[in-house]
Amino acid sequence: MKFNILMLLCNVNWTIDPYDNGSSFILSETGKSVKFNGLGEQLTIVDRNNEDPTQRWIITKQFLEFPVFICSSQNPNACATPVEGIFEEGKVIAFLGSPQGPTLRQEWVIHKVA
Repeated sequence: MKFNILMLLCNVNWTIDPYDNGSSFILSETGKSVKFNGLGEQLTIVDRNNEDPTQRWIITKQFLEFPVFICSSQNPNACATPVEGIFEEGKVIAFLGSPQGPTLRQEWVIHKVA
């Protein structure tokens, strides 16, 4: 079973599990992880599989610390992007950045919680 990722979820905690070839984003409550489903497709939450490269993400920063870009290890040019539109509110897809890299819409801030 998989669930679509929506930014409308409040008070959701994620654990970032780092690996040499990309990090996994784990939903703390369920232990499920975020999956890349292809360019232009919505990201989903699925059962965690540490061997699945579609569940690995590269976190890069453009400046000192924040914001960061979260891009697929499968396609480093495909970054997590919120979708704009009346029927798309909260939807997060994998989308290409510009030739210079990710766009401003693809910036994320990660907060550490105790």
